[in-house]
Amino acid sequence: LASHVPQRTTRTMALRLLRSRLYLWVMMPTSTVRMVPYFARHYERCGVDTKRRVTVLLHRPADADSDPRVAETLREAFGIEAPSPRLSVVANYSSRIKRDAVNSWLRSLPRDAMVVYADLDEFFEYPPNPRGDVLGRMVERVGPNLTFPALRDIR
Repeated sequence: LASHVPQRTTRTMALRLLRSRLYLWVMMPTSTVRMVPYFARHYERCGVDTKRRVTVLLHRPADADSDPRVAETLREAFGIEAPSPRLSVVANYSSRIKRDAVNSWLRSLPRDAMVVYADLDEFFEYPPNPRGDVLGRMVERVGPNLTFPALRDIR
């Protein structure tokens, strides 16, 4: 995965000027916990205050085993310790649950907030734009020929 994550360049740092107004929301299944450090590092480099401005909807199926790495990873990557207003847990996944959760979160934000709404495997870039607009480009965790390379730990 590390080879598919955008490198730190001015192209990924354009949102830093909006840092005080920038929030990130993500829904993630517990089975993807290994992606979190990559995701957090990328969006921190883009300008998101990942220790204070990330909200997570965690999908933990009722029949899933408890994985202590999930709590540890959320604490290290996002500064989230349960219970937290920045963490909700659901046992079932549906588009309706995700939509309702993100819409509720959006209503809680300040009126001038800027939002990054990315799935855990989406790495948006925000290159500088001479007009001052915010433009984005997405890089997904898909390898050559639509393959999904194994993840490597970055710790």
